Amino acid sequence: ESARSLMNLSSTNGSGGVLDIFYDDWKMDIITNPILFRMTTQLWERAYCHHNEDIESLTNTASNSNPQSNTDDRYKWHPFGSFDCSKGYLYIDRIGYRLPTALSQQLGELVNPHVK
Repeated sequence: ESARSLMNLSSTNGSGGVLDIFYDDWKMDIITNPILFRMTTQLWERAYCHHNEDIESLTNTASNSNPQSNTDDRYKWHPFGSFDCSKGYLYIDRIGYRLPTALSQQLGELVNPHVK
């Protein structure tokens, strides 16, 4: 019964001794900040290929008018195809792990020694 003390820490109501730990609000405030997101999308646009460019087209892109502008943009290439630089997705950090029943009970007893 003392393992029930851990139920409040679990998204599964303690089923199987699974605990979830989520980051604090400050992290959510940072990753949902529109100014920081706009800066990130600008970095994506300039640092990655996003229109299905092939790696050959990124090598030696010097223009005839300025041969000194010989650039090698192969570092921008990735195998994932085109993408919209203005779209981002939140991947909320979460740690979920299972406590063995015996350990769950032991921890529950430490948290609430008066409950048996």
